[in-house]
Amino acid sequence: MVSLDKELRRIDAEISRIGARHGVKTIFELDEMVKTGLVDEADILDDFQELDYLESRRDELLESMKSLNGPSRFEADEENHRCR
Repeated sequence: MVSLDKELRRIDAEISRIGARHGVKTIFELDEMVKTGLVDEADILDDFQELDYLESRRDELLESMKSLNGPSRFEADEENHRCR
């Protein structure tokens, strides 16, 4: 079984990879690029959906870790919702 910490690192790395590909740090920034027409939604839809899922999953893991162990070393990133 994968530890929560290990899974969180994997998810964080994937979020960073997708963010770097589009020059964003959050799903909100990617959404803004679509809204302003900087990118075509059809071109980034798969990454957008994956980033949305990963950020949600990261938040769930952080909550689980917080309830099990108290604040984690990733907790600051939870509030900022940013790719590292």
